[in-house]
Amino acid sequence: NTPKKQTGFEESPQAEFEGAPYTGNVSDWVRELEQQAAKESRKAETRDIRSKAGAHRAKIERQTTMIDAVAPVVGTRRRVAYGNNSMEDAFVSGTNHQYLNASGTVLADGRFFSAEESAGGRPVCAIGANIAENLFPKEDPIGKTIRIAGYPYTVVGVMEKQGGMFGMFTSDNRAFIPLFSFQSHFGGRRDVTIQVRVQDLKQMEDARM
Repeated sequence: NTPKKQTGFEESPQAEFEGAPYTGNVSDWVRELEQQAAKESRKAETRDIRSKAGAHRAKIERQTTMIDAVAPVVGTRRRVAYGNNSMEDAFVSGTNHQYLNASGTVLADGRFFSAEESAGGRPVCAIGANIAENLFPKEDPIGKTIRIAGYPYTVVGVMEKQGGMFGMFTSDNRAFIPLFSFQSHFGGRRDVTIQVRVQDLKQMEDARM
């Protein structure tokens, strides 16, 4: 008998991939290879994503251990008043209970608002030295209720006088209120400054997000 001439792979093609013989339709074999390659590619992408996520998480955890205090700060300018005394265009800053530690600002009297007051947006405030002098020339401000843009806030603290150019870059002409209270009365679409205090100044660069 004359052997049948094989003209292609139609009858019983055989190929090898990494030393393993494969018998079957070539198009099926190619398709399987493509699917396997796609699967390996997805696995590689997943490993890469997990690796990056793990590195990012580790960076955040490392930064968290470096940071002592973080305080977001938003601001506006409003009239503050007590009785017949008032101060126009005072700086009103919305922040959280960590502001003193984060900024290094010091109290002269009283206290800053607590974590509970901060989280609850309570109507309490700490005022700068110039505001205290203008509104309370002969009284102790602590415990008194002032009006900030017409809204009542109880004074719980007075900041230490810092001096400087018209108090623009100090706490002297500022009234500090809880951030959530600020957002409720004056809106939240504002630029935000983040005050951060790190444990060691040498770690400042590493602590940046």
